[in-house]
Formats: sequence, structure tokens, C-alpha cells
Amino acid sequence: MEIKLISNDMSGNLIAKTKETIKTIIETPESSVPMNRGLGLNRSFLSTSTKAAQSMLAQEIIDKVEKYEPRVIITSVLFETASDGSLSVIVGVGRNEHYEEKTVSNSASADDSNEEFYYDDEDYDAEDFSINIDDNDEEE
Repeated sequence: MEIKLISNDMSGNLIAKTKETIKTIIETPESSVPMNRGLGLNRSFLSTSTKAAQSMLAQEIIDKVEKYEPRVIITSVLFETASDGSLSVIVGVGRNEHYEEKTVSNSASADDSNEEFYYDDEDYDAEDFSINIDDNDEEE
């Protein structure tokens, strides 16, 4: 299955960044990725008629791209069948105007970092936590 990505309102840079993610979503069978079983497409459409399969596949692409690639919205999903029977999926995408990219700042103050991590003001000595085992203390 060939995947084509088309867009009229996105920069080439954003298309390049999102194309690989969208391709991965479409080509990955659902439940095949450990620790992220929802990633990928449900393949139940494979055992249905062509029109039903295309409808199910289109909805699955829209749902999964919305979830796993929030920078874009799907504007269309079209299908082309080649003379050899191979299927091409043409996915129209646009920029998601409501998406705000989250950036991580390296200049966070010490007070900000304390909110995310547990810390304790007390100073512990490593000797307080050591266990002394003396072989000579064994009874004979």
C-alpha cells in the first residue's frame, strides 16, 4: 500500500516532519507496539468488501492521526487502485491551527524544578544506610 500526503496550506518543513509519523501510524497494525498498543490501525477492515474497507480505513486514519499527530488535521482520505490491484491511500492534511507546540526550556529555575521532583531538605549520611556484616560474629 502506497501512502501519499498532500497539503496546500503547510510548509514543506512541517510536511516532512509529519509524513513519517503519519506513514508509521498507517503502516503499523494496532496492538503491535509494546507499551503503546493503541498506535496503528485496526486491521478488521481487511475482511470486508472494498467500499466498506475503504470507509473503515478512512475513519481509522482520521481517528489515529488526530490522536498521535496533533500538529495536523486530516482534510481528506482518497483511494486509488492501480491496474495491478495495488492500493494507494492519498491523505490530505492541513495545519491544526489549535495546536500549540510545547517546548522544554533549559533555563528553568531551581524553584520550578522542585515542583516536578520529590526532594527532601534533610541531609542524610551514607553511613546511616549501610549494613555492617561481620563474619566473625557468627556463632560456632
